[in-house]
Parts: sequence; structure tokens; C-alpha cells
Amino acid sequence: MRFLLFSALIEFLVVLIFPIKFGNDIQKTDVIRRWDFDWAYGFAWGGVIFSLGGALCHAVPTERRKCWSSDLTEHVDTAVEDSSPG
Repeated sequence: MRFLLFSALIEFLVVLIFPIKFGNDIQKTDVIRRWDFDWAYGFAWGGVIFSLGGALCHAVPTERRKCWSSDLTEHVDTAVEDSSPG
């Protein structure tokens, strides 16, 4: 779990630092007057959100995960039995 949180933290820092450093570089040059972020920056934020979500889901105690999975399989099994012909 520590690795997941560490990678999410690094991703978060990169997504925050990138526009700051890029903005400083753009202000030093006179060639580019206007710049904005592309779709890839949004994908990076999506990656941060999914990484944090995965780390939080991994932090759930094992007993609760077994409880959730058994509830799920019971619902799936009963749905399959009810829909069978005959």
C-alpha cells in the first residue's frame, strides 16, 4: 500500500509542478504569446484520481473485501438461478 500512495503522491506533485515550471519557461521567451493545456494534462489528473482511488481501495481491510465479494457472488448466483428456464 505504501508504494501505491507513494506513486500517487509523485503523480500529484508532477501534475502540479509541470504547469508552474512550463509557465516560467514560456514567460522567458517572446515566441509564444498564448498557451493552454492539452487533453493529456486531463488524462494525467485522471491517473492521479485513479491512483488515489486504488490506494484507498487497497487500504480496506481484507475482512471487508471478503464480505463484499461474497455478497456479490450470492447476488450473481441467485440471478442466474432465477433466470434459468424450467
